[in-house]
Amino acid sequence: PLANSHTPTMATRSVEGDNQLPIRVRRSQSTPTPSAPVKDRVYTSLYRLRYGWNFGSSVQVGSSPVMVLGKCYIPDRDLKGHSEGVPLHVFQFLDQVYSIPWITYRCGFSPIPPTNLTTDCGWGCMVRSGQMMLATVLQFHLLGREWRLSNSTDHGHAVHRQILSWFGDGPQRLHPFSIHRMMEAAILHGNSPGDWFGPSQVAILIRDCIWRALKEHINLNKLNTYVAHDCTVYIGDVLDIFAQDFNQSLLVLVPVRLGSEVLNPIYIPCIKSLLSLDHSVGIIGGKPRHSVFFVGFQDDNLIHLDPHYSQLAVDMTRPEFDISTYHCRTPKKIPVSRMDPSCTLGFYCHTLEDFKQFRKQAEKVLAPPMQKGHYPFFTFSEKRVGEIITPEISMISSSGFSDHGSKGSHWAEDDGFVVLEYEEAPT
Repeated sequence: PLANSHTPTMATRSVEGDNQLPIRVRRSQSTPTPSAPVKDRVYTSLYRLRYGWNFGSSVQVGSSPVMVLGKCYIPDRDLKGHSEGVPLHVFQFLDQVYSIPWITYRCGFSPIPPTNLTTDCGWGCMVRSGQMMLATVLQFHLLGREWRLSNSTDHGHAVHRQILSWFGDGPQRLHPFSIHRMMEAAILHGNSPGDWFGPSQVAILIRDCIWRALKEHINLNKLNTYVAHDCTVYIGDVLDIFAQDFNQSLLVLVPVRLGSEVLNPIYIPCIKSLLSLDHSVGIIGGKPRHSVFFVGFQDDNLIHLDPHYSQLAVDMTRPEFDISTYHCRTPKKIPVSRMDPSCTLGFYCHTLEDFKQFRKQAEKVLAPPMQKGHYPFFTFSEKRVGEIITPEISMISSSGFSDHGSKGSHWAEDDGFVVLEYEEAPT
C-alpha cells in the first residue's frame, strides 16, 4: 500500500498479478486508520479466504484496444508516447481504473439495525456493486469524466473525499449511501439486512437513497435518477423529471434480463456497444450469487471491479481518513459469455439535451445485429407510466420511507424484468 504523508506526494504503485506496471499516483494528506481490534482483523482475513477474490483473471493489457466507461484506449506504436517504460494507453487505462471508487465487503462497522450484523460479507456484493456505480456517477457529476486521482488538484481531492464519505459504513445522515442507509430502504420493501439482492432491486435502492438525500438536503448538485420499467425508458416520465428543474442531471438505470438461465449470445454485441457510449457508467451484474461492477471490455472479455475482498471498515467521521482501500490496483476480466443475464445498466446524462443525445446514440445499438426480428436490448417510449418521480412526493417521509408509490411491500428477483430469450436467426 502507498504510504501516507502530510503533504501531497507522488508514489509508485504496481498492478498485481500478471502486470507489474508502475503508475504514479498523487496522494493527498491522510491520517492512518487506528489499529482495529484483533477480532475484526482475524475475521477480515477469514472472510477473504471464504469469499475469495477469485472471480475472473487479472487484465493483461496487450495489443488490443480497451474500452472503459465510454473511453477507448488504443495501443500507441510510437515509443515516444510511452510513460516510464509503460505503453501510454496501458498507463492511461490503469490510471482511469484506479480512479474509479472501489467499494468492497467491510468488517467491523456498527451493527445494521435491526440486526447485529457488523459485516456484509457473503450477502452484500450486489449492494456494493451498486454503490460503486453510484460513486462513479457522483464523481462524473461533480468532478467530470476526465478527473484522475493521479493528477488531481487539492479541490478535486477534497470533493473525491467527500464523495467517498457519503458511502461510509454507518447509519448517520452524513453517510446517505452507506450500506446501513440502503438497508433502511430495503426494509421498507419487505427485505432485511443479510438478504441477497438482485440488480433490479439495487436499482430501486439507489433511486430511493438519492431521493432521500435530496429530501435531507445533501448537496448532490442537482443529480436525480430514473429507473426504467419493463425494459422501457418512458420519455414522458423523464421529461416530467426535467420539468421540475431543467438544470438537473440524470442517472438512468435500466434493469434487464437477457435470457432465462444464461446470457443469450445475440446480446453480446449490444453489451459492448452500450459500454462504449459516452454516457455509460457501467453495469451492475456478475454471475449468480457473485456480483461485480462491469466498467468496460477488451475483445470478448468484460473488465470489472470485484467487491469480494473483505476489508476493515474505515471511520470516515475522522478528518483526513485513509482512502487507499477505496481504489483497486487489480482490475479483472471474464468472458462476456459468462455474464449472468440479470443486470442493471447505468447511464449519466448531464442535461436534458445530453439525455436526448444518449437516446439517439443508444437506439442505434439496442437491436442485436444479424437478427430476423427486432429484439432490442431495451426500448424508448414516448409515453409516461405516471410513476412518482420527484423527491417531494416520493417514498421518502420525514420519518424515513413510506409505502406511497410502492407496487408492493415485497419484491421478487424478476421485478421489473421482461425476459429476452430468442433464438438466433438462421444463417
